[in-house]
Amino acid sequence: SWTVTRPGFILGANPTAFINVAYALALYASVQKELGQTLDFPADVAAWDANKDNTTARLIGYFSEWVVFKKEAENEAFNLVDDSPFSYGRFWPEVAGWYGLEAGKPEEDESQYQTVTLGMDPPPRGFGGPGVVKVKFSFEEWSKRGEVKEAWERVREREGLVGAEDPWKEGNESTLMNVFATLDAEMLGGWSWTQTMDKAK
Repeated sequence: SWTVTRPGFILGANPTAFINVAYALALYASVQKELGQTLDFPADVAAWDANKDNTTARLIGYFSEWVVFKKEAENEAFNLVDDSPFSYGRFWPEVAGWYGLEAGKPEEDESQYQTVTLGMDPPPRGFGGPGVVKVKFSFEEWSKRGEVKEAWERVREREGLVGAEDPWKEGNESTLMNVFATLDAEMLGGWSWTQTMDKAK
């Protein structure tokens, strides 16, 4: 028999899991603090307001145990989210507060955005034109800046993180890209990303 679980982006647990947005956000906030900068928001108001679903690592553990021991879960696929949608607009000031940073807001000057038109036309719904993403910066691009790597090195040395996973370490380029490209995928775009938990319940 088989069972499939479909989590959202993960919060917590394994920092090397590429879909762990908490890890990427912690790295971003730590470096921004070291640089003495605000916690800049990378996208527009639509992305700020969009509802998202995430999955805590603890829920994945509990749910995985449940599906293994329940006959009713055999040969079934389940969405697996915390079932408590939130927006980054509400979350961003909280993250900034944890690090003692000023929380940036979406840029109001439309000329400051780069517009990316997605390739699927028509989109999956069959009408309405392709998706459009407005980006002030991407986390992947941010992670490649020289001053970012230098600031991370200072944080790592000062905080004794020498033995910790280091996405900026030479040879870890694919890890660095995956960590921050995943955060881009989660945060950019002005559409909701929610999954129903009705079947699992």
